[in-house]
Amino acid sequence: MFRSTHRSRADRAALLCSLPMLGILAGYAQPTFAESPITELIVMLAPAPQAPSPDDLADAISKHEALPGAFSSGSPIAARPLLAERASGDFLAWLQANPEDPRARLERAVVIAYPASTDLEATAQILLGDPSVRTVEENGTVELFLQPNDPLFPQTPGTQGPQWGLHLLNFPAAWDYARGRGYVGVADTGLEIQTPDCPGVSFETGHEDLRAFHRVGGTTLFQQGNFRRRFAVDVGNPVQPDRCVDELQPETVVGGTPGQIGVTDFAGHGTHVSGIIAATTGNSTGVAGSGWSNGLMFARTSNLIPCVNVACQIHNADVTQIQQDQNIVAAITRLVDMGAQVINMSFGKSIHPACTVTEPPPTNEIAYCSALRHAHRRGVTMVAASGNSTAQQIAFPARDPRVIAVGGLQFPANLWFSNSGFGSNTGAQQELVAPARDVVSTFYTGQVHNPGTGCADSGLPGAGTGYGLCTGTSMAAPHISGLAGLLRSVDPVLSHDSIRAGMISRASQATQWTPQLGYGYPNALGNVEDTLGRIAGRVIRNRATPLYSLYGSTATDHFYTSVPQMAVAAVRGSNGATYSTIGPAVPGTLPGCELTPCPNGSPKASLHVLSTENNPIPGGQPLVPLYRLSRFASGGNNRDHRYDVLTTEVVADHGAGYYLDGIEGYLYPSCGTDTTCDDVSCQPAGTVAVLRRYNAPLDDTAIFPANELGTMSASGYTQVLHGRSCLGWAYPNADADSDGVIDGFERLVGPDPAVADSDCDGNTDGAEMLGFPRQDPVANPLCSRDKLFADWFDSGDVSAWTTSVLGGAGSLTTLSNPGGGSYGPWSLAVSVQGGAADVAYVRHDLVESQQRYRARFQLNPAPTGANLTMATGDEFNVLVVRSSTDAKVRVALRRVASGYRIVARVVDNGGVLRATPQVPVSLASSIEIEWRAAQAPAANGYLLLYVDGVLAGHVAAVNNSGQAIASALFGIVGGVDPGTSGTLLVDGFVSRRLTYIGP
Repeated sequence: MFRSTHRSRADRAALLCSLPMLGILAGYAQPTFAESPITELIVMLAPAPQAPSPDDLADAISKHEALPGAFSSGSPIAARPLLAERASGDFLAWLQANPEDPRARLERAVVIAYPASTDLEATAQILLGDPSVRTVEENGTVELFLQPNDPLFPQTPGTQGPQWGLHLLNFPAAWDYARGRGYVGVADTGLEIQTPDCPGVSFETGHEDLRAFHRVGGTTLFQQGNFRRRFAVDVGNPVQPDRCVDELQPETVVGGTPGQIGVTDFAGHGTHVSGIIAATTGNSTGVAGSGWSNGLMFARTSNLIPCVNVACQIHNADVTQIQQDQNIVAAITRLVDMGAQVINMSFGKSIHPACTVTEPPPTNEIAYCSALRHAHRRGVTMVAASGNSTAQQIAFPARDPRVIAVGGLQFPANLWFSNSGFGSNTGAQQELVAPARDVVSTFYTGQVHNPGTGCADSGLPGAGTGYGLCTGTSMAAPHISGLAGLLRSVDPVLSHDSIRAGMISRASQATQWTPQLGYGYPNALGNVEDTLGRIAGRVIRNRATPLYSLYGSTATDHFYTSVPQMAVAAVRGSNGATYSTIGPAVPGTLPGCELTPCPNGSPKASLHVLSTENNPIPGGQPLVPLYRLSRFASGGNNRDHRYDVLTTEVVADHGAGYYLDGIEGYLYPSCGTDTTCDDVSCQPAGTVAVLRRYNAPLDDTAIFPANELGTMSASGYTQVLHGRSCLGWAYPNADADSDGVIDGFERLVGPDPAVADSDCDGNTDGAEMLGFPRQDPVANPLCSRDKLFADWFDSGDVSAWTTSVLGGAGSLTTLSNPGGGSYGPWSLAVSVQGGAADVAYVRHDLVESQQRYRARFQLNPAPTGANLTMATGDEFNVLVVRSSTDAKVRVALRRVASGYRIVARVVDNGGVLRATPQVPVSLASSIEIEWRAAQAPAANGYLLLYVDGVLAGHVAAVNNSGQAIASALFGIVGGVDPGTSGTLLVDGFVSRRLTYIGP
């Protein structure tokens, strides 16, 4: 139903003055806006050929030609497509072939302007009777809701420090696990971030904490900046959208005198909101953002109109800014089309039709609702402010079920309320709360947004100019958006519903929702830990995530991203070029492709990168960020995305015209100064070299695993960039057990890469590690796989293990593979000595370096108080050793009819299971395992040790030269020999190496 809010100018001014404002951009109320002299409707057209196109209508009205059907009603004076950046090429063809997709609907929306005297409601009713028209709505306005070294960040416990909100939400502890690199979209008034895209600016200037390419001390040395120029658009520019999103950009005044150019009368809201999300953190300057490297994608939504209201005298200005529905819809759509993972909306309105969320959408869905549907289908996390009028009703769009509604808090953690009558809205859709009152963040230097509430550049002590203290749910929402960006950094594949559920599950009153506080305020540390997941009861330090691989033949460009939303944007061609996925398939789907299948292939990736900056290998060198940069050719389709790991490379490519787009993940570094990865001494187990090559004729950069070098070289990718042919190490897309988790990452963190269900609980490792809430893939109930004597003896499925029953006391059997293969020659010898202590030795020699692994154990699986319950045929691993390839050694205890036997097995390069004869043993003493490497030159291996099914610890810094493990004593029991290099009573142990020191 169409709702008209049209009144006379005097009536509308009275309404605004008599009702509390929903928004505070900063401060409890914003300046009152005048009515625009131009009155507009947003009209959703039916698909062609039934209806004209938005461009046809705009052209006909501008030429004063006869208009079809009901479009002449109301005497329209102008029209323009709602989306100024029009679809083209393959993207347009796809939209035309799928006319009921929400993005296709938005392409058909047109904004029609009428004289101020027009009866909008009557005109709308006439239009709705035309079969070419789906919906009509007024183009109304929304209101704005307002342990790093950064000097304003520190806080004394129990006091209200400047950035008390980040401390309340436990961001500092979360940053120990992940600092954030998510792509967060902001639809707002603009920000102080002038770039060469703004007239008269030759290099990045603007706010020191919100730059695109931050310079150190006035030099061109690179320091991380978080504003992403490539993903900036001014949808409020009435002439032509551009990339200048500065709040003080001069623009045409809508409804002003012919050719009038003006500048907004107040600034600061968008700058303040942006700083909470993505102020550069750890730069010894100003404030900290909630995500240290969150990429800020910005859509400026302001229009300038004549300032004729009395309230405008506060600013002594001729023009003011408004936020029209048209611009909000266009901003959401454009941010989704560019690949945003999160969208922050610090604005709202009290009256708006409820949107239907069921699928398929109704044919009469209005543009605002289609924009929210478009974002939701792409898996975008949308966050909006609840409102500031103390109303018992959540503002729109926060109250939409697909949007996280965020109310406001005041210190220490109470619902925000002011004696002046302003405070957080409450209601049935309230979901989370975050700091809203007296929030310090970046501010447009020298500007004032709301002088009545102190929301201005305050010149705060310790930070100088460019920082201010503001109040409102506009400030609460970006705390949650920043956290969402942090979580999407940890696991970019995680769904919006999982992100949302995770925030709620750790919130301060997660089990006791109220309309005032919702589920309470979130716990960033708990959210990050839950998103990382736990294995063997401990939070893992990192995750491997697909680096989606795509190629656009028209753009002649290889494109790689770890962000599913970015991959969909490339596949859809919504950024001007259409890409197809290439390489090996990865599990899952790209969001937005479930309802309308992707036309160019399922998700594919040759490599998996690490999602955070923490090296998961104990004692490992710092990981290196994989920077993505882009350069688009002017006047053509060609483009090139480049990938760097050093700041010097980023500086050089920036000088060559590339924009810094963001960080796509992290790689293990190459060894020392090695630029080719020929030095494998520091190569993590299960990884491959990541190579970079440039194809000059195609002007295209590609990165790929070393095994693809021959194919890529034959295709012309031969030129080495910046003197570095190898960027580092990453995991190949290999999944031997088809459980959805790549082998290299499973080897790293504990599950068995050869077995889909490592703990025999009926759930695959992938379901447990990739699903949400996370489950522990090696938790109880345990089985024989990679564990020893959990609860003394648990039976397990050994049906896949077959071997003949052979052997006898004192027997000696040797298996060998003299032919070698990529893993090298191996041999396995098992000997059993008679007597009270039956001892078996397993040895695996690598001929090239004479490195050796040896295991020794003594068995007594039934200590005092325990019962041995092995049935005939049951088998339990005593020792499992993994190499950097598929080769493994397993030593197991097996119950046979005549007693107990030891059997050793090895899987060779071809994946063939080789087994020794089974050797009878007596159960005479405690289990003892000795691990050592003989004649090995380096000290760079480590073990994972399990006691009673729980990871007991890591043994790092193996002293190979001394043939010993330093301080490797866990679970010692009486009566064992303490003279070995490592004596353990364990449930199981997994051997990992950075270089080869045994199987």
